[in-house]
Amino acid sequence: KSSSEIHLHPTSGEKPNHGTGGLGLKLTARDLELIRDVALSHVLSRDQVIRIGYFTSISRANRRLTALTEEGYLRIYDSPFAGQRLYWIGRQSLPYLSVDVQKLVGGRVGSPRFLRHSLAVTEVRLALLAQGATAWRYESELWRKFKVQGVNYEVRPDGSVRNGQISTFIEVDMGNVSQSKFEAKIDAYKAIQKGSSVKFNLLIVAPTKARLNKLSKGEAGALDISSSTFDELGITLPGAWS
Repeated sequence: KSSSEIHLHPTSGEKPNHGTGGLGLKLTARDLELIRDVALSHVLSRDQVIRIGYFTSISRANRRLTALTEEGYLRIYDSPFAGQRLYWIGRQSLPYLSVDVQKLVGGRVGSPRFLRHSLAVTEVRLALLAQGATAWRYESELWRKFKVQGVNYEVRPDGSVRNGQISTFIEVDMGNVSQSKFEAKIDAYKAIQKGSSVKFNLLIVAPTKARLNKLSKGEAGALDISSSTFDELGITLPGAWS
């Protein structure tokens, strides 16, 4: 189990109080799963919360999200590029997170670039699962540092899915990463592939074909790389936010 996974019980070892949620709100299994999802996704829009499957209507989503926000389990970030609210983890949810994830959440900065990238990753997640992929895993569950033949590497996929027996790691590019930094990411995946018997694929998602062509330069070697634009996945991204 990854050290950065979220545990659905308080870190003190006590079981969650489903009768009151600690604040007079009856927390359900769905609430706990939603809290976990928001923490690991960094931020979710109301529309994404509905499409993931937590609620069957806007009115039900609004009622429960409002209740969780009022009790401090979630907090709101009003977005200037979306006609709906964005939800972050609130302070009252922290006892339901592992210590590592509490630190991760506490260190986040709500910059426009960070928020837009996080929303885009969830859109890719939804698109791939709709196409039949399974077993979504989050960035914090996949982040690894390792050494191969004396060289230090780091892989930090934005997520992964499974297609049959093969995992696909996902890199979502918003056009902000330099060519050299992206090449370093690819080199790390190559090192994993070379030193492991576990087979996996890499999917790169970027705004335009021109950007994909630039990122895909170089020799892939044994690494199986595929690419797609957001449009090809049926994804409409939020507009520019500065």
